[in-house]
Amino acid sequence: MILNKIKISGFKSFAKDTSLEFTNPITAIVGPNGSGKSNIADAFRFVLGESSSKNLRGETPEDIIWSGSTHHPRHHRAHAEIHISNDSNVFDAPFASLVLERALHRDRTNEYRINSSKVRKKDTSKLLSSATIGSSRHNIIGQGESDRLIHSSPQELAVMLEDVIGLRPLILEKKDVDQSLIRSKESYDELIAARLALEPHRIESERALLELRKNLEIRDELTRLSSQYLISTAQEIEADEVSLINQRTLAQEVLEEVMSAEDVNSSQIDYELHYKEAISDIKERSREASLTLRSRERVRDQITYQLERAVEELEEISTREIAVTVSNENKDSSLFMMIPAHLVAQLNELIDAYRETHRTKTRILVKLADSIIEILEDSQKEISLKVNKSDKKIPNNTTKEDNISERIKDLSKALQEADESIAAAEQDVQLIEAEEMTAIELLSTISSSIKEQKDKEIKLTAARHDFDLSTHMLSELEEKKINLGRDMEELSKVCGMGVLRTVDSLQENSGKVANTDVLNLRRSIDRLLGSIKGVEFESISRVEKEYNRISEECIHLENEQKDIIGSITKLSKLSNELEVTYFTRLEEGVSSISDLFSKHFVTMFGGGGAGISISVSDSGERKASISVEMPFKKVKGLLQLSGGERTLVSLALLFACTLFNPPPFIILDETDAALDEANSRRYAELLTELSTHTQLIIITHNREVMLKAGKLYGITMGKDGMSHVLSVSLDRELQQK
Repeated sequence: MILNKIKISGFKSFAKDTSLEFTNPITAIVGPNGSGKSNIADAFRFVLGESSSKNLRGETPEDIIWSGSTHHPRHHRAHAEIHISNDSNVFDAPFASLVLERALHRDRTNEYRINSSKVRKKDTSKLLSSATIGSSRHNIIGQGESDRLIHSSPQELAVMLEDVIGLRPLILEKKDVDQSLIRSKESYDELIAARLALEPHRIESERALLELRKNLEIRDELTRLSSQYLISTAQEIEADEVSLINQRTLAQEVLEEVMSAEDVNSSQIDYELHYKEAISDIKERSREASLTLRSRERVRDQITYQLERAVEELEEISTREIAVTVSNENKDSSLFMMIPAHLVAQLNELIDAYRETHRTKTRILVKLADSIIEILEDSQKEISLKVNKSDKKIPNNTTKEDNISERIKDLSKALQEADESIAAAEQDVQLIEAEEMTAIELLSTISSSIKEQKDKEIKLTAARHDFDLSTHMLSELEEKKINLGRDMEELSKVCGMGVLRTVDSLQENSGKVANTDVLNLRRSIDRLLGSIKGVEFESISRVEKEYNRISEECIHLENEQKDIIGSITKLSKLSNELEVTYFTRLEEGVSSISDLFSKHFVTMFGGGGAGISISVSDSGERKASISVEMPFKKVKGLLQLSGGERTLVSLALLFACTLFNPPPFIILDETDAALDEANSRRYAELLTELSTHTQLIIITHNREVMLKAGKLYGITMGKDGMSHVLSVSLDRELQQK
């Protein structure tokens, strides 16, 4: 037997702990009306998870809890449990025996337990569905429900068929799959929404990271340029300071040297003025002497010119006379050659000297004139002698020649006097020039002394200017040092201590930095400072950590999205497969049940026919319908059947369902009340046949049914309002008899 026992406590009229054991295929529960025997069927419904107070024959949940009497106080909860043997693994549970419990408290809270472990109602329903005990409770036919199957709605009848065929686990599984599919789609939508919500943060964090990295690169470049700028500026200030200190020291030395030298007194300046005036007078005298000299030279030149003309004239006259005389006498030019050769040579020599020499021109000219006169006189004498010897006559031009000779002599004398006068004038000029040179030398000496003083003053002025300038520039360098300190402080705020470390490193490793354009460096630094102005530098590790966290979350969401897509695909496929399986099994099951239903219908009614069918709408709604053909009469519908006929039809369908897929047990509560004696016997025979397939608990007043039971429980109610149980094992009694 699968159903072993039921225990009831505080449930309806069973105030005390009551236990009923089921050891026979058919167990009958009998008792007078109102004794509480139907409460046992309600207890089975209660344990199996019935939540409707109406189906438990109450108005409120509290109605099923013992409300108390004069002899026994009310209970705070209703409790029932059934004991099941699972040796044949009818129930999908890894236990050989099962105890299903349910308790209802007055605060309307429920407790479900399986083998003393708290579970959900869903877990109990799932376990029962594995043994074809579904929500339709087709295995429990309550009081007045003998024709329930006929009066059930198409939807309820369809649910009953699903339970009978054993599709409830499949339906529950598909429901779970569909719910999982819905949850997966909702999760997918949530993931999409989460990714959409997270994407701006990811983009922003990526932008912040890239911007921070860019700003850090700018800061690194700024640190490098700042270090070069600070070092270059510092070295430039240091070099300028050394140079200016040296320049000021040199200027100081020059000042001391110049200021220690003797100053020029005022007498030297007076001497300079005196000699300048004296030189001016000397130059005036020199000019006058030069004018006198030139005047005398002009006189000499005139005398020289006159003398030259006289000599030429005398020479011309003498030559012509001699030539004429010779010509007239014998036409022989040889007479001219009678002039002594030494006189001719002397004359030619004087002429050449006159032409070549200008400085002694006057003396040579005078000498030339004297020589010509002497030669002429001597020649005249020789020619006269020769002529006398030859008795020739010579023309007499003595008077003219004498006049010229006298004039030459006078001019020669005047020329000598002019030379003497010129010589005297030249001597005066030389004396004046010597006096001027002396005065100029003295003036030069005095002027040099004065110039040296002026040079000293200029040097002193320049030294004072250099000293003041270097002092001023040193003060400017101090201001530059202050500004450099401010720049270092400002750059340290932006670049951190890295700029100072870089400065120290550069100074230690490279000593003097190569020549750098500090102005361009400063411009570059200002440009970089402008580009990161207002930027708050954060720890890049924190920003990277935030970016990585968001990125990992995005990747995680993306992976989850892929997993959910895969899950949705699998669930959709599984749902489709379950649906195909469901419809296949439903069609096959309904067909088999319909055949069994028709068979039992013919057995009960002695002819006719019956069938059951199910349809599924496009929306998925399932509806079942029953059709019967009564023997010997025509009916248009089930409602036209009598009460007994409806009961028999319902029982035929119930037996068909039981034979198709027997449930572990069936509870029938006065389903035979509407049967007459003949039908009661037929009903009892069917119960006997049915008991070979399932365990029967029958609440009845029918004697025929009682005779088929192996064990009989009698329910009575005392004056205390509580139900009591009496049991009789009919099999044992029959064996004893």
